[in-house]
Amino acid sequence: MEGRGEGALARKVYYLEHCYRYGRNNEHVEGKRIGMYSTRELAEEAIDRYLPLPGFRDYPRECFQISEFVVDRDTAWTEGFSVPSYHVNPLPESVAWPD
Repeated sequence: MEGRGEGALARKVYYLEHCYRYGRNNEHVEGKRIGMYSTRELAEEAIDRYLPLPGFRDYPRECFQISEFVVDRDTAWTEGFSVPSYHVNPLPESVAWPD
């Protein structure tokens, strides 16, 4: 399927984020979007730039994550989603709390 990210010339982007866990039992996750890069090498260079900065320098390099995506390709939720039963009210506010 040429043109949908399937061909030999499929364009890729590299998404860089910084994530770490915190809390008494590491029950919370904090994530920061850093950027989108045309090559893995550029994403690695960005890590080198961010590592010495305040906040980032307090965490190991492993907290930086690079994800590869193919442009023009669906990556997730291709069959839709369902709302977990523990959600208090999945309805839009105008329906759930009409005036």
